[in-house]
Amino acid sequence: GSGRGELKLMVLRQTSRTARLLLVLSCWICQLRPAGSVIDIYLEQRLTRAVGSKIAGEFVECSASVAVCNIHWLARKIATIAEEILEDFDEYRYGRPFKPDDCTELISTITTDVAALRGLCAATGNWSGQCTRVQNSLVERLADQTWELGVACRIIDPGPSKQLLPTCDDLAIAAVSGQDTLTTCHNFNRSECVQNFCNIYGQFHWRLRPRNLEEDPPAGVDPLFGDEFYLPGCPLMAEHSFDSEQCYLREDVNAFCDCICEAMPSVQFQNGWDCPVMIDQYLMFGRLGVEAIDLHRDCEPELCSMLARQAGREQCANLNLPKMQDCTAMSLDQVETTCPWLTDSGEDGVLECLDGHRCRLDEEGWACCESHLGRGRCPRDMPVMCDTLCSGITEFCCETKGRCTPRTCPTVLLPEVQYLPITTTMTSTFPPPGSGKDFEEEGWSFRVQQGSWVWLLLVIPTLLLVAILFLVIRIKNAPQPVPEPATKLEEEGDKLGGFHRVRPKPGQFDALRKRPVVSIEVGNLPEQRPLGLELLETKVVRVHSLGEKWGFEVGDVIVEIGGVPVDTFEDLWARIQVERDRPPTKFLVERLGADGVDRDELEVANGGASAGGKRARSKRRGASKIAPSEAADEAAGGKGEEHSFSASAKKWAGGSPMGSTAALPSAMVGWETWATPPRKVDVEGIIVDPLSVASPTAAAAGGGGLNSVAAWRGS
Repeated sequence: GSGRGELKLMVLRQTSRTARLLLVLSCWICQLRPAGSVIDIYLEQRLTRAVGSKIAGEFVECSASVAVCNIHWLARKIATIAEEILEDFDEYRYGRPFKPDDCTELISTITTDVAALRGLCAATGNWSGQCTRVQNSLVERLADQTWELGVACRIIDPGPSKQLLPTCDDLAIAAVSGQDTLTTCHNFNRSECVQNFCNIYGQFHWRLRPRNLEEDPPAGVDPLFGDEFYLPGCPLMAEHSFDSEQCYLREDVNAFCDCICEAMPSVQFQNGWDCPVMIDQYLMFGRLGVEAIDLHRDCEPELCSMLARQAGREQCANLNLPKMQDCTAMSLDQVETTCPWLTDSGEDGVLECLDGHRCRLDEEGWACCESHLGRGRCPRDMPVMCDTLCSGITEFCCETKGRCTPRTCPTVLLPEVQYLPITTTMTSTFPPPGSGKDFEEEGWSFRVQQGSWVWLLLVIPTLLLVAILFLVIRIKNAPQPVPEPATKLEEEGDKLGGFHRVRPKPGQFDALRKRPVVSIEVGNLPEQRPLGLELLETKVVRVHSLGEKWGFEVGDVIVEIGGVPVDTFEDLWARIQVERDRPPTKFLVERLGADGVDRDELEVANGGASAGGKRARSKRRGASKIAPSEAADEAAGGKGEEHSFSASAKKWAGGSPMGSTAALPSAMVGWETWATPPRKVDVEGIIVDPLSVASPTAAAAGGGGLNSVAAWRGS
């Protein structure tokens, strides 16, 4: 009996050892199974999103280089954990804490599980150099500033002694590397762009205070971080509080979307430095006080060049963007604070230079900053730095308030957050769509159920469409008012009795009498008879061959010559003298047609149709200003043989004998066809030849000439 008992005990012990051995072997088999160990393209894509394309490619090479080591299991685990964390980050960018479990597991997988798998696979000779590269790359990736997932997890789980906690510049670099900032925002429309930058700044401000990401600890346990603790290098950035409701009014966000995003693709690498990314980091975070985010000296010319190019664009007009010289004078690659001149030095008689050097004016003089990058802050007793230079390219003048125009700071370089003025107040009484949050209004409350917004989006447009259709039908079927007849009745009578005559109201057809405007281009203007026209002031009453060549017609009224309006013949003639030397000349005419010239105007232009009209014609000459009146003839000695000329004619004479027609406008040539044979006439002491003086009615038939009464006004 005792022997059987001892045997039974021995069997049980052996069974226990066998079970333990089988358990260990099963674990080894789980890690070493060859089935499914090859990483397919779908898993490679998941790895790319989780840890980057470089490490994903190394995983593929590693899995192909070993026979039984289950690299596939490790890759799938890292991808799955990363996807869960990223899903939380995308859904809750800021405003809530995160459970540390997923981040803790991700860090543990990278630091512990990879090493354990290496030891297991290496024992069987299934660990290659490619797999060692995967292990080293994962450890480097965890400390990489550009890996946003890793930086966020190091805030959530910084390790037992907080040795993994990132700095503020790590957070800034990760934000620029992992999100659509200035280098990629040109692909957004404006509303998407503003929302994108507000999300980035909101998330950044939430993460720079680690306590925001930490869950409340159990009772009696102190939190890992205090409420006033910020990531190292973030205190200045934390001073610029973030307001999600007012973010769309931030001047820098609007400047990025309106002006900077479109220009960033033109920024180039310089001497191996990634200037697009460095400028992106500087404008997004460095200017606002994030430590260690500086502009490299090789990238400063690229930034200044980009700002100078955008300064002349309409959408950038209100951003105070500097010219190249002004931007260079700011020494952005060497100063700790952009635009320090917005405040004074804090002491009377003390200048502060751009490099931080301070000097007393009574000891070193106003030139003390010339060797210290230039003036940064003016003395307290002369606190305003003017936008004018006193010397050099960096020595801007200092004055008291109101004595000069203050030097401005470009909006995209402001070291603080400023907001646009509110022009329209919009107040929302509903919580965000799908939030399902309660809200109260005057003592009563209700809950907007999730999904109800979909019905509102369907029902409200439908009701609006029905209302619009109803109004359209109602307006269409409404009785139309009977218009008042546009005529009037007149009572008249004849020998057969009375009757009514229907006449249109005065002005009824005025709107129909449109005056078409025609542009005529005249190739050249000779000294005499330049247009081949007969004019009554500026109206064409007869057209000769040269005028027909240019396209003039009877009834045309010349309103512009060479783009200059003309109202009188004097205006017309003066303009022709100007345009004579720069052909071709454009004439703008109102085309009235032949009906635009009445019978009296044609009779005056023709010099009278019959002898019976001579008296009426002579009477009209004084009234129409076509020719000297009979009163003028009698004053000159009778019978029209001597004439007293107008002031205009005497002015054209130029105070010299008018023996040549070249001294007078060609509109006056042709006097000999109207006046009596040539006779010498005394015009206020000037001896002139009547044949040389312009005829007010002669047409210079055949060649045509300018002929106008305007030259004889006041005769």
